[in-house]
Amino acid sequence: ASGESIKTSIRVKERMGQIVADGRFKGGTPAYGYCLVDNGRVNKRGRAVKDLAIDESAAMVVRYIFDLYVNHGLGTQLIANRLEAEGLLNPKGANFTCATIKNMISNETYRGVLKCGGDRTEPFEHLRIIDDKTFFKARDIAAQRSAAYQERRRIPRKVSKNCLLTGNIFCAHC
Repeated sequence: ASGESIKTSIRVKERMGQIVADGRFKGGTPAYGYCLVDNGRVNKRGRAVKDLAIDESAAMVVRYIFDLYVNHGLGTQLIANRLEAEGLLNPKGANFTCATIKNMISNETYRGVLKCGGDRTEPFEHLRIIDDKTFFKARDIAAQRSAAYQERRRIPRKVSKNCLLTGNIFCAHC
């Protein structure tokens, strides 16, 4: 029985990898900015299989978050506060949290990459919300703001919006 369980596990993982490699959604809750659409496909049990598609209204919020993070130098907490002030809510109807925004910034799905375990696909253009340059710049900023980059930091950890030289000159302790 143990051997059969292992074989079944391997087959399921392989099939999930094939589904992702074909550019189809493997299941679960889609990331913010995406929705599930019915394109008329059915599985072998006759149930509708939905595909991942961009939800343009939510995708605009995702692009706005990346813009604030990359081009305006705001951190996750300031972005969450700004979204709350502007009345933008997450799909559950609650305010965005800084942890949610941090996860969004590191989520490769926004550049059109689907993942299954350790496997990643090449970007699918029909699923791309954020271009590669912006995504990788955001990821670099997030890495440099982490404590692990203390010695090699090139950007400030905290950004004060009223400082004249913000982003140009900063002390290593900020």
